[in-house]
Amino acid sequence: EYDADGTAWVRTVGQGPLTVKVVEDRLAAVKALFHERYGHDVDEESEADEQPEFDEDGTAWVKTVGNGPLTVEVLESKIEELKELYESRFDSSVDEDEDDEEPEEEFDQDGTLWFKWEGKEASNFTA
Repeated sequence: EYDADGTAWVRTVGQGPLTVKVVEDRLAAVKALFHERYGHDVDEESEADEQPEFDEDGTAWVKTVGNGPLTVEVLESKIEELKELYESRFDSSVDEDEDDEEPEEEFDQDGTLWFKWEGKEASNFTA
């Protein structure tokens, strides 16, 4: 890409800000892949979780244990854990874009090295 003066630019386009919506969408995509591969939902309770416990009087109880509130930190932690598992299994990062390559160094007529990084504003994204 060249500007009006003929100066060469290397253009790099980002994917936008990491928002809660983006994190939730990525988590949903990973859960869908898990379901497709293993035939059950990540969030399903196992049969062992549904087994009753009995108190001293013989009354059956079903114990339910929560994981606490779902926060951005919890989502990010789960995503990082899944990324690590993916990377250890497939020896590549889920964040790598196969089409991304390091730009070549380009110089203008004065010998100045130029790179252009361009991001997208949040308003350019649809929910």
